[in-house]
Order: sequence, then structure tokens, then C-alpha cells
Amino acid sequence: MPVPIICLDDEVCQFAEVPRVWLAFERDAIAAHELVAWLGSRYTLRDVTFQEPEIEDVIRRIYENGLLL
Repeated sequence: MPVPIICLDDEVCQFAEVPRVWLAFERDAIAAHELVAWLGSRYTLRDVTFQEPEIEDVIRRIYENGLLL
């Protein structure tokens, strides 16, 4: 399991397991294409993959925190 190494303003969290780096971000805070553009302007990207949260995690968050519309 990757270990968190930095979180910036609760919007982007970075995880690393060399040579991979995972970024978790709130889609309401920054669009995926903007994040990729920002990263691409600063780093050489070899591969980019997006993973949506599991439906069970989404449902659990709704029950625990309520549905924000």
C-alpha cells in the first residue's frame, strides 16, 4: 500500500511507491485535465491513469457524512 508523503490544503494528496506516484484530489477543487497540465509543465509524465472511487466508498461516505448537493 502506498504511503502518504504530502497533502496540500486537503485538495491534493500524494502517495509514493517508487517508481509510481499516486495523487488523490477533489474534483470540485481542480479538474483532472488542469492537474495533468500543471504536472506536465513541471515534470516528465510517462503514464497517467484515473481511477474513480469504488461505489461502496461513495455510499459509505453518503451515510457517514450526508449527501452534499
